[in-house]
Amino acid sequence: METGVEFWQQIKAVLEPFRIVVELLAFMIGAIWGYVKFREYRELKHFIQFDIDANIIRLPQSVMANSVTYERDRSGNKKMEVLPEQELMYAVEVYLKFENKGKTRFRLYNAEVALNTMRDTGTHARSGGAKFDKNTGRTVLKRLRTSGNIVPEKTGYYYMEPGVAQTISYLILIPEPKSLLQVIGKFSMEQERIFPYKEKGKLGLLPHTASKTFKVHSTSPEQKTATPQ
Repeated sequence: METGVEFWQQIKAVLEPFRIVVELLAFMIGAIWGYVKFREYRELKHFIQFDIDANIIRLPQSVMANSVTYERDRSGNKKMEVLPEQELMYAVEVYLKFENKGKTRFRLYNAEVALNTMRDTGTHARSGGAKFDKNTGRTVLKRLRTSGNIVPEKTGYYYMEPGVAQTISYLILIPEPKSLLQVIGKFSMEQERIFPYKEKGKLGLLPHTASKTFKVHSTSPEQKTATPQ
């Protein structure tokens, strides 16, 4: 006669395949649910394509004026600096090009423009006005200007709808560049105003950048004076 222990062992042996099937189904359902949530999360994330271009023109007549730039001090903090009056000979219209490739509306709170040129040959005569970073080997150019946050504070932010390409322009006057002009655009996906004094906000996101370098020609004032490299 079978004992109670043997009886329950037989029941367990019969039910064991069902337990495995149930656990497998639970695993599959969990995996499918995780994938669906992952897709939802990805769809809710912002996907912004960013590019930059510029139109650089020599003015028919130069302008004597003060300029404002934002530079970092020795402590690494960015501050506004009013530059002495100087001869401004070029107008640079920068085009920040955005395309929202995601499925959600994006609010742009922060955008910035910077302009670089070759350094004075008096300081780096042997290298033709170039300075090189010893660690990375990259060329370190001279900063001409750094804008503030070009998103107007009164506006607060710019809307960027899904599937829509949008261009934001920024016009600035600069002194004559030396040989080339590098135009740099930068924006942050932080959902608060942080430029120009901070690089990261509450979300801890680093800015995205794009740049384009133009060769500057010495031509007549009426002609366009730069070509992209």
